[in-house]
Amino acid sequence: MKDEIGEKALMIVEQAQLIRAISDKEDYSRANECRNMLLQAMADVRADYDDLAANAYKSWKSILARRSHYYDPCEAAAKILKVLMAEYVTKEEQERINEQNRLRTEEIKRAEDARLEEAQACPEIADEILARPLAVAPVVIPKENLGGPVFKTIWDAEVYDLDLLIKAVSNGAAPRECLMPDTKFLRRQAVAFQDRLNLAGVRSFSRRV
Repeated sequence: MKDEIGEKALMIVEQAQLIRAISDKEDYSRANECRNMLLQAMADVRADYDDLAANAYKSWKSILARRSHYYDPCEAAAKILKVLMAEYVTKEEQERINEQNRLRTEEIKRAEDARLEEAQACPEIADEILARPLAVAPVVIPKENLGGPVFKTIWDAEVYDLDLLIKAVSNGAAPRECLMPDTKFLRRQAVAFQDRLNLAGVRSFSRRV
């Protein structure tokens, strides 16, 4: 029975696919009749399979519920631990960078002091000595491999001063993409005001579906 209903529906689809254009009232009437047949076929197919789909859905939901009972607590606990570990790694990395910068500053200070002592010892070429670039080796504190999960660094951005951003875009100091319109807001405005929409640089339009 199910195959007969489905095959009948596909036969109507074939009839509909033969209609490529509508050029007069007869074509329009034929298309409307075929569409009504398609809608009835859709209702017949849906009714024929609804019970099977409902039973399968109940079974699927029951399986998911049993899985979630055990899986979800594990996942939630693992996420919490990863967040705590990420916070620790971030803190350790910041401390490493701070210490690296501190040692770098000390090295620069030592190099400057040494250059100044050399200039004081050789006043005849003091200007030349003081003009030399400082030769300071980079200070690198290696990162400690703590093991554990792989952390992903995610960057994002937010507007903290819209007027400042607008000014930057108008001056060409920032790309226009920074001020992309909120299409959902504009669509709501178009629905509300239709052809009476009055926003600078925005026009409303409609289409039939």
